[in-house]
This record gives sequence, C-alpha cells and structure tokens, in this order.
Amino acid sequence: VSYEADIVDVLSLIPCKKLIFIDACYSGGSKGDNGEVDRKIRELSEKRGFTTIVSSQGTEASYEDDVWQNGAFTEAIVEGLHNARADEDNNRLITINELWHYIRDRVPRLVERVKNKPQHPDLLRNDLGDAAIFSIN
Repeated sequence: VSYEADIVDVLSLIPCKKLIFIDACYSGGSKGDNGEVDRKIRELSEKRGFTTIVSSQGTEASYEDDVWQNGAFTEAIVEGLHNARADEDNNRLITINELWHYIRDRVPRLVERVKNKPQHPDLLRNDLGDAAIFSIN
C-alpha cells in the first residue's frame, strides 16, 4: 500500500471532511523530525478538511498488549465509542471533542498501568469542530 497514492490521494478526492486516526509509533512526529513518516503525517495534518488524531508524540512508542488485544490507542477508541465512555454529557451522541478528551486521558493511564511507559496521543488538526461522530443506540 502506498501511503501517498492509496490513502492521502484517494481521501483528498472525496468531497467531505475526514477523521483520521493514526496508531503508530512516533506518529505525533509533526512536532519533531523523525524522517519520512513524520513528513507524511505532517503533510496529512496540514490538508484542509482533515481531522487527525495520532496515538503518540513524535518521541514516543505506541504500545500494544495482549490484555487489550490491540494497541492502547485503538483500545481507548473502542472503549470510548462501543462502551459509550466518551459521552461526557450523556446525550447519546459522541462528538469529536468528547472522543478526543477520552483518548487523551485514557491512553496514558492504560500504558502507564500495563507498560510503565509514557504514551500521549495528540490532536494535530481539527477541521470537524465539535461535530457529532457517533450515535449510541
């Protein structure tokens, strides 16, 4: 899969705003300089219409564990949406800001408890504002 041709270019052709989650080590690299991956993430986060949330700062790993059966970042997204833990105001709608607040708070606690390491997600750009992105049945 070509990141540029198969992901960024294709998404750019779709006339709507996009919510992108990047669960990869050093994915917050738009604030640092970790090579080609950083450059591509930086380019993506600068595109209009993209909201980009990354799993870690540019100097941090993104941790996985058998306890979560995936990465801590993905686990927090699943908990926030599926278990409705991100619904701060209990209106049965989860907004981008509610999900971001949940991820931002949950990931460091999960990783610290299980791995005793730091991991801090980052919201690189938010062109969605506080739009509702998930409805709880």
